[in-house]
Amino acid sequence: MSALNYEAIGRCKILSEKIKALHAKRMGVISSLRSAIYGLHQKGNINRTPPEIVEFDPQLLAELVDKIGKYDGELMRTVHEYNNWCPEAGEKPVKLIKSE
Repeated sequence: MSALNYEAIGRCKILSEKIKALHAKRMGVISSLRSAIYGLHQKGNINRTPPEIVEFDPQLLAELVDKIGKYDGELMRTVHEYNNWCPEAGEKPVKLIKSE
């Protein structure tokens, strides 16, 4: 029986918590992006007199996409680091799924 690698176990514990936190942050910004896009679709009415048109703020959407990219990049680096340590800690790797 091989000895436990306490360094790997400790790193995996910390990285697992960081993965959860980063995932929550990324999902929060994705939710904000969805709300911003949904608001463009749901608000305003072109058939009213006078017509109502929602002002489009491309800067806001670009900032949200940039935030998603920032959190995603950090999340993926953390996942790869976790997956490098997990065999030594006796943990299963995080499974990455391609979006379509």
